[in-house]
Amino acid sequence: QDALILPRRFGGLCLPANEAVGAGIPVIMPDIDPNNTWLPAEWLTPSIMAGDFHAKQHVHWYRTDQEVLAAKIDQLALDNDFYIKALAKAHLLREQLSWESLKPTYREVLG
Repeated sequence: QDALILPRRFGGLCLPANEAVGAGIPVIMPDIDPNNTWLPAEWLTPSIMAGDFHAKQHVHWYRTDQEVLAAKIDQLALDNDFYIKALAKAHLLREQLSWESLKPTYREVLG
């Protein structure tokens, strides 16, 4: 795969995004929390809060404009320099978030 395009409507843990980064693949997602706390800003698309609901906790949901998303996909597909840099960042994230890199943190927290 070349990239994961995942215009999720709400935030939270996203295993497909984690797995993609673990495979060294760039991930295009909305610029919402928690995506914007760990993914490079240039991979994110602006999103508008479209509503909210209450489940176990209060959840906001967002909408990404289709044209904005298409433009980001085009940038990834057509701008070779952007894609090469995105791959490099995905590989760097993969290393930073690997089990081996995080082992000291896990040992400290669980130790």
